[in-house]
Amino acid sequence: MKKLLFLTWNYPFSDNDSPFLLSELQILSSRFDLRLRACTDAGMVKGLLSPCPVTYADAPRINGFITWLKTLADVNLLKELLSVSIHSTLITYRRKAGYLIWSYYHAHAFARGLLKECKQTEFVPDVGYSFWGREGAYALLLLKKHYPSMRVVSRFHGCDLYLGRGVEGVLPFRRTFTEMLDRLYFISENGRSYWLRTYPETDAERARVRLLGCVPQGAGSAIPLPGLLRLFSCSSTVPLKRIGLLIRSLALLPDSVPVFWTHVGGGPELCALQSEAKAQLSEKPNVRYSFTGPLPNARVRPLYVREGAGLFINVSESEGLPVSMMEAMSVGIPLMGTDVGGVSEL
Repeated sequence: MKKLLFLTWNYPFSDNDSPFLLSELQILSSRFDLRLRACTDAGMVKGLLSPCPVTYADAPRINGFITWLKTLADVNLLKELLSVSIHSTLITYRRKAGYLIWSYYHAHAFARGLLKECKQTEFVPDVGYSFWGREGAYALLLLKKHYPSMRVVSRFHGCDLYLGRGVEGVLPFRRTFTEMLDRLYFISENGRSYWLRTYPETDAERARVRLLGCVPQGAGSAIPLPGLLRLFSCSSTVPLKRIGLLIRSLALLPDSVPVFWTHVGGGPELCALQSEAKAQLSEKPNVRYSFTGPLPNARVRPLYVREGAGLFINVSESEGLPVSMMEAMSVGIPLMGTDVGGVSEL
């Protein structure tokens, strides 16, 4: 059985990625000798732990002086620092340069830790797979220098793909990924087309679409309640998701339209959004609402079915291919969403 070194971002130490990863891991673990490592951010406050079908650990990392030397001597970093200096002010260059140096340092720290672990455990990967096109993918390319036969692949979603999602429009490692990854797997046709337009030197044969999905839960279908518009949204409460736009839209509905809106998900803006909803909707007798806060993924679709959802709304400014929308579709709920990323492909 081939050995697969699978790098995630914060999963399973955070519940955010579980809808994407859980079903895929169940399949991969039956076909590979799989080692799962999470490239968690240094000092990360670990939240709701996700279910995980395989053993896992934090990706090992080695910090310190040697890692700094390797980082600052990295030719790819020096090229990127030179590239972003063009058309940058002093303030924006400092932000871009700091982000690039931070990213390369973490990639080198992970690469050194992974190499040490692989040697100690005699685990020689046949395939290195990064679920996100971030530091983990670059760390695997650094690891490949020691294991030349290893093939390295990475998925690309949204925050790791569209330049507008980076710091000052910068995402690190792009040119290196273009040249060195054995496969670039995009979760939507929109994502693949965007990459090929942005980096036309990419070998199109290595850039492929590999869709995400969700496994049916057998929860049944959501039956809309008569006489009530039952709305759901599901996302982290971050500015990108524009939940405040939903609140302001509900405030514009005529009083003759009874609505019950539920938002599933937590995040840094949750308290502010609850306050905004109270201010905007408290005088609307026809509008009721609920914020569930963070919920385990396994409870989301049963909630839709139990409550009789009639419409799922996504007003994100940017997306990859939203699994939250797929989950709503899987229990028979129609969708309404901004035409961004792969949303129209759903």
